[in-house]
Order: sequence, then structure tokens, then C-alpha cells
Amino acid sequence: MRIVFVLVVVALIVGYFFWDGLFGPGEEDGASRSNQPGEQVSRSGDDPGEERAGGSVPESQDGDRGDWTTLLERRDWPQAVSRLESIRNTRALTPAEGAAYSRCLIEMGRISEARPLLDEVLQHDADASEAARASLALAERIENLQEKRSLLSRSSSGFAALDEQTVDRIVAMVKELNHSLPQSVDGLLASDAYAVQANDSLWAICNSFNRKRVGKVEVGLIRWLNGLSGNDIFPGQTLEIPSDEVTIRIWKKSWLLGVYVGDVLLAAYKVGLGRNEKTPLGNFVIESKLVDPPWNSRKLGRIVPPGDPENVLGTRWLGFKNTPKFQGYGIHGTESPDSIGKNMSDGCVRLLNEEVEEIFELVARGTPVVIH
Repeated sequence: MRIVFVLVVVALIVGYFFWDGLFGPGEEDGASRSNQPGEQVSRSGDDPGEERAGGSVPESQDGDRGDWTTLLERRDWPQAVSRLESIRNTRALTPAEGAAYSRCLIEMGRISEARPLLDEVLQHDADASEAARASLALAERIENLQEKRSLLSRSSSGFAALDEQTVDRIVAMVKELNHSLPQSVDGLLASDAYAVQANDSLWAICNSFNRKRVGKVEVGLIRWLNGLSGNDIFPGQTLEIPSDEVTIRIWKKSWLLGVYVGDVLLAAYKVGLGRNEKTPLGNFVIESKLVDPPWNSRKLGRIVPPGDPENVLGTRWLGFKNTPKFQGYGIHGTESPDSIGKNMSDGCVRLLNEEVEEIFELVARGTPVVIH
């Protein structure tokens, strides 16, 4: 009996300490082990990390993008370059990757390597916001004024979704370039040379040119592009009259407005837009221009005169031609500078008063406006 008892005790001890080793883990232990970091294995046995290390399964482009974009956000240019170079060794870079690669090279001071790559990206796909960032980074590091403006102009279709810091840098650079007019647009604009005649005025010259073509030119634009500080001109003087159409483009997601002559970015401003997506998308035309406009307020039920603190239109009004769908929209100034870069209007586009006064001088009635 004692022998039986001893054998049972021994069997219990052996089972307690050695059961897992003899027969493997139970279901509960297996579940707990599979939840430990670094021990996860997919049910199909396809561990992505192991497969990529062996090179048997190529990485997806989405996975690549998540990697290098994080490095760019950290401004870790060397690591981003290394990552993008490893991608380039396995497949062709996408336009966004090519732009990011050129931007990293620029930030690292490897300008000569970056230029041809960025040029190729801009020729084939200028829509990526990364191309705009790369162009801005290069423009900030070169001295040639025309090249600076050309880079921003060529990449401007990538302005659709830029962060606030990048928008501020673009606006600041264009403003700086405009301190060097007409040098910074020399060779970029298509224009007609006009020899000033006796008794000519800038207004008469504008009217003469505007009767002959669709794209209208404004007196202030001629002053800007010819470096004139006022309206005085003299016989024999040669003026360059731009022959390409002037347009205004607005990118809602970036709160950015650009004034273009042809494809050349002439001026850039940060804007305020409508709350609750009230600023419409589409194509519009400047129909009216008013200095110190009164505000016909439906909300207040009265016409608010200029200078009244309740007048939200600021010092200038550039009204869009009404359409069956959109009426009463336009571009105007504001007495609330804190609304710039935000969605606070009833649908119109707001600028600082001094900036809407600049645009007012540059664009004529009939100027197209595109809101993206």
C-alpha cells in the first residue's frame, strides 16, 4: 500500500514539473506567448519582416511612403536619402518620391545632384505638394532671381494642400522677389514692346491694348512690370506690356492666393475663407472693382458705409460676376487680420487691406478667378 502511495506521489510530481516538456504547451499558454512583443507570427506563416529581409516579397509603395514621409517630418535628411536610395535600387521612384529625394539632397547641400532630378519631376508631374516643397527649398538656396520665380511658378500646381509654414515661406519669397521688379521677371514673361508717343498716358495705352485682345491689362500691372514708381512717362520711353492673360488662382486647403501672368507667379498672398465650406469651388470672373466699398448687409438689414466698424469689406472690393448658382461673392479686404488663414467669412475671400489694395492695382475687370 505504501509502495502504491509513493508511486502516485512521484507520478504527480513528475506530471506537475515535466508535462509541458513532454507533451507541449496547453492552449492557454500558447495564447499568452503569442501576445508577447517580437513573437507574433501570422497564421499563414508569412511574416512580412522576414519575407522582406530575404527579398522574396517586394514592399508596397504605400509602405515605402509611410517610411520616408516620417523621416521627412523629422527632418532626418540623411536617413530619408538612404531610404529613398534603397527604394530606387529596387524600382523606379514615383514623382512624389523623386521630389522628396531631391528635397533631401537640397537640404543636405547637394544642390548639383538635386537640380536634374527636380527638373525631371517638374516636367512630368508638378502636382505633388512635395515638388512644391523641394522647389521652395532650392529657391531659398540660389541667388538667381529669375530662377527663384521660375521654380515657384513651375511647381505651383502643387500648392493645393500645403502646410501653413510652407505657405508663409512662399508668400515671403514672392514678396521679396517683387522688391526686385522688373529684374526678377526678366525673360520669363511674354510681352510687347511699346514706344511711348507724345501725349500718351498709361490709361490710354491700357485702353488701346485691351481693345485688341481678350486678356486685359491694368495700369498698376504696367507700373509693376516696368519698375515705375508713378504714372509719369515720356516720349521715346519703351514699356513692356504683358501679352499673356492675368489670372487669379486660389487654393482653399492652403489658404493661398496667387496672381499669375500666363504661367508666371507674380504675387502670392495668404487669405481667409468662408466658414463651413461656404467659399465655392469653380471658375469666376472679376466684374466690379470698388474703392472703400459700402457693405449691403442682409444680416444687419442695412447698407453699412465704408469706415464703419461693422463693414467687413475693408478698403477694396473685387466682385465676381454673378452666376445662377453663386451670387454676391468676391475678394475683399478685412479689418480683422486674425481671420487670415482661417475660415471665418460668409463665403468671400479675405485679404489684409494693404494686400487687397495691391491686387486691386494689378488686375482688370474681366480677370478670370479659379478656386481650387
